[in-house]
Amino acid sequence: MSRRKRNAGRRVKDTLRQRIAGAVAAAFPGCTAVFVGQQSRASLVGRTFGFRVRDGAGKYRSNIVWVDPSYAGSVSAGWVRRAVADSNG
Repeated sequence: MSRRKRNAGRRVKDTLRQRIAGAVAAAFPGCTAVFVGQQSRASLVGRTFGFRVRDGAGKYRSNIVWVDPSYAGSVSAGWVRRAVADSNG
C-alpha cells in the first residue's frame, strides 16, 4: 500500500474520531469518548475501531461501540445515543 493511501486512511479515521468525540460531548455532558484499537488483525483492509463513553469519575457508561472507518454518514448526538443504547443492549 502506498504511503499516500495510508495517510489518507489515517486522516479519514482522525476526522471520524473528532466528529465522534464532539458528538459524545454533546450527547452526554461531562463524558468523553475513549477510543480503542481495531477489533481483529485478520483484515488488513477496513480495520475497525471503537469507542466507549467514560464519565468524569472514570467510570465507563457504555460497552464498546465498533465503527467502520469508512463510515461517511452524519455523526450527531442522536446517532451516538442510539449507538450506545444498541451496544448496551
